[in-house]
Amino acid sequence: MYSTSLLRVILRCNPVAFGHWGLIILWSQLHDTNQTVLLEATSILDEALEDKVIQFFFVQINNCFFFIYQLLEISSYIV
Repeated sequence: MYSTSLLRVILRCNPVAFGHWGLIILWSQLHDTNQTVLLEATSILDEALEDKVIQFFFVQINNCFFFIYQLLEISSYIV
């Protein structure tokens, strides 16, 4: 929980430095079994997506995940 809250501080201090790696960490915390961590990560992602720089990184991450999903789908047909 404390590390998730620290991500909010980093985001507010320097969104550019938070960028790609911060979003990936928050994204991974959406699968946490602790409800408090999940809610905190969701809240921070909501706040982060208000920033234009973070929106840019978010689009890049989504495109990357979509590409990986397509590769996995294609490889399942090959096997």
